[in-house]
Amino acid sequence: MRTSTPEAIMAFLIGLVLLAVAPAVLCRPSLLEPTKCDNSHCPQVDPKMLNIHLVPHTHNDVGWLKTVDQYYYGSRTNIQKAGVQYIIDSVVQSLLQNETRKFIYVETAYIWKWWGLQTPELQEKVKKLVNDGQLEFINGGWCMNDEAAAHYQSIVDQMTWGHRRLQDTFGTCGIPKIGWQIDPFGHSREQASIFAQIGFDAMFFWRFDYEDKKKRLAEKSMELIWQGSDDLGSASDIFTSAMEMGYGPTPGFNWDLANGGNDDPIIDDPESEDYNVDKTVDRLFTYAKVYSNYYATNNVLFPMGTDFFYQDANMWFKNMDKLIKYANQRKSNGSNINVFYSTPTCYLHGVHMANHTFPTKKDDFFPYASNTHSYWTGYFTSRPAIKRYEKVGNNFLQVCKQLDVLTQGNGKNEALGNGKNEALVTPLREWMGVMQHHDAVSGTEKQHVADNYALKLYKTIEKCQSVVSQSLNTLIADQKLIQLYCNALNISACAVTEGTDNLAVTVYNPFGHNVNPVIRLPVTSKAYKVLDPKGTAVKSDIVPIPPAVLSLKERVSKAKDELVFEAQVPALGFATYLLKANAPQNRVNEAKVSKWKGLVKQRMNSCLKHRVNEAKVTKITEAFAVKSKSLNILFDKTGALNAIVDFLPFQQLKFVLKLKIFRFLLLLRKVVVETSDVKEVRQSFGDYISQVIRITPNSDVIEFDFVVGPIPVDDKIGKEIISRWETNLTTNGLF
Repeated sequence: MRTSTPEAIMAFLIGLVLLAVAPAVLCRPSLLEPTKCDNSHCPQVDPKMLNIHLVPHTHNDVGWLKTVDQYYYGSRTNIQKAGVQYIIDSVVQSLLQNETRKFIYVETAYIWKWWGLQTPELQEKVKKLVNDGQLEFINGGWCMNDEAAAHYQSIVDQMTWGHRRLQDTFGTCGIPKIGWQIDPFGHSREQASIFAQIGFDAMFFWRFDYEDKKKRLAEKSMELIWQGSDDLGSASDIFTSAMEMGYGPTPGFNWDLANGGNDDPIIDDPESEDYNVDKTVDRLFTYAKVYSNYYATNNVLFPMGTDFFYQDANMWFKNMDKLIKYANQRKSNGSNINVFYSTPTCYLHGVHMANHTFPTKKDDFFPYASNTHSYWTGYFTSRPAIKRYEKVGNNFLQVCKQLDVLTQGNGKNEALGNGKNEALVTPLREWMGVMQHHDAVSGTEKQHVADNYALKLYKTIEKCQSVVSQSLNTLIADQKLIQLYCNALNISACAVTEGTDNLAVTVYNPFGHNVNPVIRLPVTSKAYKVLDPKGTAVKSDIVPIPPAVLSLKERVSKAKDELVFEAQVPALGFATYLLKANAPQNRVNEAKVSKWKGLVKQRMNSCLKHRVNEAKVTKITEAFAVKSKSLNILFDKTGALNAIVDFLPFQQLKFVLKLKIFRFLLLLRKVVVETSDVKEVRQSFGDYISQVIRITPNSDVIEFDFVVGPIPVDDKIGKEIISRWETNLTTNGLF
């Protein structure tokens, strides 16, 4: 690609994920605002009775078996009969018919998709439902986020954006008070800390280890005070309730015919041969008495709904109306069970009234095992490409927001943050919210859904790129510059750097401190001169791209090398480097490449021996080592990684990692590549696994850049490709 401008300008955002820690404002109710939706709207609990809280709800995955749009509109019924727009329509109409009815909703990504299509009259009616405590928003983020693969910053961002929209539209009553994490596959202590700091009063979940659950059921400790942070103390404590029965209705109470519910409705005509009121109420009371044995107070929460239920809300509410009516009629005959519509907020109020002291917990609810040999841990690493792309999206979102705010004034007395670019920033902000969903960044979605996640992320990043371009041009003071982007550097492809002889590379640093990133750009020439912002020549090298990357089927690029140099970028600032190509005098240092001729064949479960003498590192006999200022990476004579020794400069200690690789008849090939700034060892294990171990002299970080796949399955045997690390730290199995 060539441009007609004197110099093509490429905006290069530092290629590290999660560089920016943007300040986030978590919405809390103002103490000065009148509160209309407090506990006065909750049904009265009876301290002398068993109180059954019926909590109508739906769980609307923001993508899973279908895409977000397919779920919202209800298309692709051959996959799943689910249409979120009909759920919200139906629930609102049912709530308007009876003021005692209640409903909770979580995924605000769908709420706003629906909200903008409603008439002002209906919007006002919905606001009244919220103010009256009939419709309550729970969690309130853009999605119900994953707790293992999602990063702290992105979780806070999606919660902040969801709460901001709710508060702007519904006022104080729109701000959630409860965390509702019923479907993520295990739970993190950090999530509890975040919820507590947001101002939540409690969190509810379902999935946790089956052995832990068995113990808690026996001890009546399904509810507890989760202490989220030792550093923050009580500010991170939150009441936590684990749901024994799952988050769906108990057998006999599934009245969602659209989703395969096949339980009989309540038939209350005494003349009917199918009259079943007594049988239905008896069933409810039986379940309630069983569940009450597992909880410490006289309150039991019955979740009435599950995935994409309530497309016909009338069917649900009509039967629950009858259930409440006939259950409470038994009080006149001595029944000690009280049944009513409720929400998690009202349930918490009932628990609080019981004045019980709960046990505490400090660690995670990870890993999650649903039964013997059924650990839900594969998703920690599944779909690594979408996991990486989500992190790139977050990196770009922080850069986009920062530059937009920093340059909006533009010297024209305009207020910072005036929102003129919101239409370009908001799509990325919202899609990044979608990406935190527990079936998105987790990698548990279907392939066509993963494709849609990536496509939408690409499109929303493109919108934000126009904001970044405007901002950089403002900072550079030249609005005519054409900013171009390298969006495929993960596969060493960039049409800009491959097809342009002279260009300027702008590197932006969203950190609050100086950084010195190593820039790697795919190129087709071996003659380059790199100049820093002052016009001084910068040391640079030409490094061959690894064969595994060159052979990627999806890669469209002629580049076989990368131009590598170290940049120096100030805090919250940028630096522009000039690249000049093709002049013979500009020939760059080529990397030194060393190869071994031998091959190593090892069988399944043979492992590398850890030969580091923990007492005296000087006694180690290794084939070679790659070192930085604080790290020593040890390889044996075959080129296999033996250990990483981390020398802590402030202590007389060393931290040792060793790697065990279990292989099935894998041929190990190895190459060492050395430049003036980078040393890397390239390893190949058979035909479909390769790894680059990379380090720079002044860094305390090691890069592991791997390519895996396609994994051969012709033998009909499933395979997991793993690296397992062991350390000499005494952690008692904590990590």
